[in-house]
Amino acid sequence: MLKSKLTLLLFLLVISISQAQERPGFLYQTQLTDENNQPVINQNIDCQIELTQGENSSTPIYSESQNLTTSPTGMLELVVGNGTDASGSLNDIDWTQGTVFIQISIDMKDGNGYRVFKKEPIHAVPFALAAGNSNPGWKLQSNQLSYTAGNVGIGTDKPEEALDFGVNKAVRFKTTLTRLNESAMIKLKWKSDSAKPAIMWVDKNDNPRAALYTYRLGINGEPDSVFCIATSDSKGNLIPRFNIPWGYNKVELSTTNSEFKVSGSKKFIVGTSGSPGQTAFYGDVYIGAGKKLGIGDKDWENTGVEEYAEMEIYQESKNAQLLLNQATGSAPAAILLKKGDNTWKIENNDNLHIFYNDQDVITMAQNGNLGIGIVAPTEKVDVAGNVKVSVGNSFISGTRGTASYMTLSGSCPAGDLVGLNPATGELRDYQAGDEFIGVATENAAFIANHQNSTGDILVGTHGQFTVNSGAIQIDGHKALTPDGKLIGYILSNGNLFIR
Repeated sequence: MLKSKLTLLLFLLVISISQAQERPGFLYQTQLTDENNQPVINQNIDCQIELTQGENSSTPIYSESQNLTTSPTGMLELVVGNGTDASGSLNDIDWTQGTVFIQISIDMKDGNGYRVFKKEPIHAVPFALAAGNSNPGWKLQSNQLSYTAGNVGIGTDKPEEALDFGVNKAVRFKTTLTRLNESAMIKLKWKSDSAKPAIMWVDKNDNPRAALYTYRLGINGEPDSVFCIATSDSKGNLIPRFNIPWGYNKVELSTTNSEFKVSGSKKFIVGTSGSPGQTAFYGDVYIGAGKKLGIGDKDWENTGVEEYAEMEIYQESKNAQLLLNQATGSAPAAILLKKGDNTWKIENNDNLHIFYNDQDVITMAQNGNLGIGIVAPTEKVDVAGNVKVSVGNSFISGTRGTASYMTLSGSCPAGDLVGLNPATGELRDYQAGDEFIGVATENAAFIANHQNSTGDILVGTHGQFTVNSGAIQIDGHKALTPDGKLIGYILSNGNLFIR
């Protein structure tokens, strides 16, 4: 079983009766659907059209037949007046004598003959038929209907544009097509590549306020092939605000004279957890007062940045690193820490420098030398000033003893005893009869002479030092010289303790 959806056009347009005696007629539409409410598409059918006048009349005042084919959407478009086997004349109908009804009967060529699908009144009088030849602007050729005598109004008798729907009138378009190339209800076409066909919104004084438009070739520095959303500026000029290029597999969206704002508690999201995407900034970026920046694997939405931090880098399993990379040139990579007028700067300029108000305070050279108040340190620790160790603490270098650089006669390996030759007054590797001075060592907690001369060795005199077992005699925990003089004690760690 077939169903019909018959809809009169918003207005019934009729052809003019020209000098060539073109046949009068008006346009009519119907959509056919089957028992499942699906469109009957691309179907060849026969139609009988009958016009009657008066609600109870069954006598046709005009009739005709037409052979038609439904469209890919099930629509039938016919011009009443273009059929065959016509009975009566459209020109003879007096539209002022009562409502005219239209009845459509259709033969689906399925052996069941003609069936009446719909009978309904024609509410809009075909005015060119009613008024004779007083409207010569309308013309129908084949299936092309046109009007060339001025503007057309629907819901208004004072149309201001080519087609004016008046006030508080709506237009509705319907489609079942799914392919964009086929389902366009409105098409705007440019006749030259620099033309800008647009949909525009104007205020009550016809001043433009917003528009959608696109074009092929830009002028006055405009980019090519762009779709734009425009709004008016303070002077009423339309300015493109949002630009979308077309004709490319990948496009870059851009704004002009605009600021993008996400208000309230909403978020601006780039990518997803499975496809993170990237964000690039080529201008200044500001984070407002009291707002924080979180980078890394942390659940920022639920846990947030640490309470006392404005920025946090958090990693679950890999290094959390902040890189300041000055790739080329003589400029350093630096971090500034400022409080009021006081500024500390940590700078990598091949050597590592710490500045206070532009004064170089600490320098760490590439060879590991540390300078305090020294720009180019020559020792592991090079200090321009005094070094103070508070009471109860000590400056420790390897062992816990006191030593001095001394000049020896001959050699004395570290760990051997150092003795004073009573005959010559020279220091040497300990021999029987010598006065015990100390132990040859490589380091000590306190050193009397800050540098040694050629032939000098470091001699530990107080504290604990490493000692060669073959250089001493041991009696319990007592340590004796080879000739039996008590010089100290052997500690549990094996070191010699000299009082």
